[in-house]
Order: sequence, then C-alpha cells, then structure tokens
Amino acid sequence: MLELIKMDEENLRLVLNGFCEYYNMADGCSWTELKAWKYIDQRVTIKDSFSFILKEDGIAKGFELGHFHTYDDGITFDIDEIVIFREYQDKGLGGFFIDELCKMAKENGAFLVQLESVNDYRHLKFYKSHGLMACNNLIAMSKLL
Repeated sequence: MLELIKMDEENLRLVLNGFCEYYNMADGCSWTELKAWKYIDQRVTIKDSFSFILKEDGIAKGFELGHFHTYDDGITFDIDEIVIFREYQDKGLGGFFIDELCKMAKENGAFLVQLESVNDYRHLKFYKSHGLMACNNLIAMSKLL
C-alpha cells in the first residue's frame, strides 16, 4: 500500500542512503550522508515546508522536498526535489507521487505547482504526462563564483 508520510527532522534519515545512492550513481555526485542530511534538513525546517516520504509496505521508496510561497495573487507550491529511488523507478510510483502532491497542494490553497527539472527527454515527457508544462515566462539564471 502506498502512503505519503510528512517528512520532518525525525524521519528524514529514512531517505539519506537512497538520496546519496541516487545522485552518486546517476549523476556522478559525491554526496555523503552528512551533506545529504544538511541539504534535506534545510528544506524540511523552512516555514511552510510541504515535504513527504513515499512509502510502500513500510519501505521508503522516494521523497519530495517542497514548500509553499505566498504572492499577491495567491499561493504556489514549489517542488524543490522529487526522487524515486533507482530500484523503484518505472513502476508508476513517480506518477502517483506527483499526482497526489498536486491534489494535496490544491487542497492546501495553492493555485499553481512549479518545479525546475533536468532538461532532457525523459524528465520532460514524465512531467508533461502529469499535466505540467514548460514555462516560457521564466528563465533559470546562475553565476559561477
């Protein structure tokens, strides 16, 4: 049975190993559990955090880090991170997760869900299949220091 468990400082440890394994193997990163704990803890403890662990039969299979933003014309839900651990991908879990998050965000007053994604075919196809679309009015900006 799939369930979403609100992530907090006490249970975020359930996703540390999966987080490190996912990014270290998929992207060649060098996450340690300590760095991952700090990264996740920073997002879980911010005001209006809306972060969840996806569990099935008591096993953490992925997680999402997100938060609400209030603007003059309404509330948005920003997904900062959504990960299904590699061994559980391509089983419909990501679709279930994103659909449930959108439903819960709306129930909590959001009129818009937004996220930044890797710009590749697989990610774009997945998000588009769940009703998200590319924004033409925003552009990611960065500066190497």
